[in-house]
Amino acid sequence: MYPLRYKGNNYKGGKDMKTVQIKVVNLDQEDFGWYDRIESTIYINIRHHDNKVSILQTLIHELVHARLQTMFVPYDTDQREYEAHLISELYLMNELDVAPDRTYSIFYKGDPKEIEIKYKKFTAMYNIKKILKLYLAVYNKIQKQATRR
Repeated sequence: MYPLRYKGNNYKGGKDMKTVQIKVVNLDQEDFGWYDRIESTIYINIRHHDNKVSILQTLIHELVHARLQTMFVPYDTDQREYEAHLISELYLMNELDVAPDRTYSIFYKGDPKEIEIKYKKFTAMYNIKKILKLYLAVYNKIQKQATRR
């Protein structure tokens, strides 16, 4: 595992209280990535990523869990997943002009206005420059891990 530490800003523009780590792992499990709230860590499982967009989409999806969804609790776990999918897909298409690698947002049954609000908050927290900087750090860790094999 290769930790990458960063501090983000909450939606009010202040400093976050905790640092979120991003760890790259290669595990035999079905998850593309996950966020561990207790450890405050995002895991990217490279075993299931065969292209850069897939890695970027998972990173954005897990950032939604780590930063945005902690502000809006509690609610249905399935809806939380579909919401994270939808926001990550919207971010890829609207902010980066990239087609998503995987599409799950069709399953989202929540309020479109609520998604719009959360999407705006997420884009305020993570502009394109910040997302790409995090992505490049993750991608570089993946490349280092691949060359060690």
